[in-house]
Amino acid sequence: MKYTYSMDKKHKVFFSCLAGSIALGILVPYFAFAHKGYVRPDSESRSWMSHISDSTSIDMISMPGTHDSGALHSLADVAGKCQDLSIKNQLEIGARYLDVRLQSVANTLSVCHGPINEDLTLKNVLSDCRSFLMENETEAIVLSVKEEEKEINSTISFEDALLNELKEYKDVLYLGTGIPTMQMIRGKICLMSRYANNSIGIDSYAGWGDSCTFDMNNGVNMHIQDTYYLSNVEQKKEQIKECLEYSTNYANSHTEDVLTLNFFSGYLSKGFPPSYSVPVAKEINKWALDTLPNYDATGIAIFDFLNKDLAKAVWSKNL
Repeated sequence: MKYTYSMDKKHKVFFSCLAGSIALGILVPYFAFAHKGYVRPDSESRSWMSHISDSTSIDMISMPGTHDSGALHSLADVAGKCQDLSIKNQLEIGARYLDVRLQSVANTLSVCHGPINEDLTLKNVLSDCRSFLMENETEAIVLSVKEEEKEINSTISFEDALLNELKEYKDVLYLGTGIPTMQMIRGKICLMSRYANNSIGIDSYAGWGDSCTFDMNNGVNMHIQDTYYLSNVEQKKEQIKECLEYSTNYANSHTEDVLTLNFFSGYLSKGFPPSYSVPVAKEINKWALDTLPNYDATGIAIFDFLNKDLAKAVWSKNL
């Protein structure tokens, strides 16, 4: 496996802390949670969108998703990792929102998590999405693409590199800039563009807050809870609950179109090493299974280490 290192101050801290944590042996208790896995899907989880009316817009859908969807690898295969299921398996168990972080390397878009090259390309992701949609024509996928790291040896802009790679997948792409209905995107990949100077897809770049809950409007109203830098897990639970309340109120008294994203992911500010999602996910995911039944809607609910039960706890609200 090939790793790409960009040794600025942030990345030096990441690797020095990681090395220290391995030496101290504190990662061992988490190996059983953060591993490469496979979950056997069923027809329900593959086709839950078949129950949703064509006229329903995606802001009214409770949709499970994954944070840093391609982050299956990291140094020592633990720190920096956010998922243990492949993109294909995430879709099979019910995920319909994918959060893909990219870096342009010689004009090719590679999936990364910070400085870690995830041994995956955007074309791999798009191919898995198209294969899934061909087999499950009632479904739709919201794909968020973010420019995660600065380009390396690229001669064209990030968007030009993206457009080059999207050409092959025109048959399954929806590049509209507004909130679509299911009729508009069924059997397709709906693009969300989280990079500067974008001109395609739903613009989710300018105004994205850093580790907070915020509203933004780049042509589409959005309410986003993305508090990821945590002093304690209880802080995250409160942020999630407030966003769940927002989604439930929105579903019950829809007055204007607002797309809601609720990130259940995060890491502890005093955690060791930094960007270490496993301890938070262990607690949050268990808590979420008990908490989600208390709310009528979730918006797009985005998890680290998504599992089949969590996905169903979200998508079943649409039935």
